[in-house]
Amino acid sequence: MGMSIRLRRVDTSEVERGVEQLERGFAATLKNRKWQSETDAGVLVDLGESWQFINSALADGDQHPVSGPEALPVFGGAYLASVGEPQDAIIVLQPDEVNSAFEFLDGMDFAALLQRESERAKSRFGAGIPEWLMDSLLDKLKRLRTFYGTAAAEGQCVVKRIY
Repeated sequence: MGMSIRLRRVDTSEVERGVEQLERGFAATLKNRKWQSETDAGVLVDLGESWQFINSALADGDQHPVSGPEALPVFGGAYLASVGEPQDAIIVLQPDEVNSAFEFLDGMDFAALLQRESERAKSRFGAGIPEWLMDSLLDKLKRLRTFYGTAAAEGQCVVKRIY
């Protein structure tokens, strides 16, 4: 299994209460009902292993070359701790970083980004990104923009668990 990313919006007070508090929040989302309710409420965005396609599309090939997910404002932040077995990373973006991430995403034409990504895949591997995956990625990108917009408007932090 590859690396996956899950993001949660939280108040700054929750970050101040420490890693254990943040971990409890993520652990609760392992229950299907909590995962669904937080996803529906826009508190949680689970990119799963799709984050790699999303990272590549947001970097837009040569337009924004990046070495890793931390180079984009959407995936950056400060490392807080490793938790669990095997070790998962918890990373936080403070409200000003959340604002930067939203500004980065706001106004982007995700469909055009994904189309360019599919064309790059076709030239490299002989096949573009399948339509069903393009639809899923477009949905995740839109949810990610809404998620960051809400967090920015509410002055929240974004906490990510990379597992």
